Amino acid sequence: MLCGAKNRSGTPCKKYALLNGTGGRCRNHGGASLSGEKHPNYKHGRCTKAIRAKAREGRMQLRLLIALGNQIGMFAPMPRKRR
Repeated sequence: MLCGAKNRSGTPCKKYALLNGTGGRCRNHGGASLSGEKHPNYKHGRCTKAIRAKAREGRMQLRLLIALGNQIGMFAPMPRKRR
C-alpha cells in the first residue's frame, strides 16, 4: 500500500505507508507522529492541553463567583492607596 499524500508537484507519494494506524501515510507525511504518553520525550503531563483547559475553566468559574459575590455585597470594598 502506497502513501496517500501528494508532494509539491501534485503527484502521489511513492513511499509505502506505515501499518500502525496512520491513515495510510508514510513516515514523511505524518505516519510516525506520536503524541502524549506514547512520545519518548513525555515526562509528567503537567502542561498538556487538557490540563491547561481544565485550569482555564477553573479560573473562569472563580472569576464568576467573585463577580457574583461583589454584586450581592459579600466582599467589602478594597481601600484605595494614597499617592
